[in-house]
Amino acid sequence: MTIENAIELGLAGVILYCRKCHREGAVSFDALALPRATPVPEIARARRLVCSGCGGRSVASLPDWAAYTAPGAGQE
Repeated sequence: MTIENAIELGLAGVILYCRKCHREGAVSFDALALPRATPVPEIARARRLVCSGCGGRSVASLPDWAAYTAPGAGQE
C-alpha cells in the first residue's frame, strides 16, 4: 500500500511504532510531506525517523485504521 492508496481509501495518516520501547503515535500524511508513491511500510526509513522515547531507529509505520469507516458500514 502506498500513501496514495491509503488516501484513496480514506485514511489520513499512519501509526508509527517503536519496536524497541513500544511507544506509538499517529502522524498525518500531510505532516510527513512524502511523495504519494511512497509505500506505507517504508515511511519510517524514508524520513529516517527516530523514537522520541528511547532514541531507537527500529520504527514501524502502519496504516492508521482507527478513524476509518468502510463505505456503507452501519447503514441498512
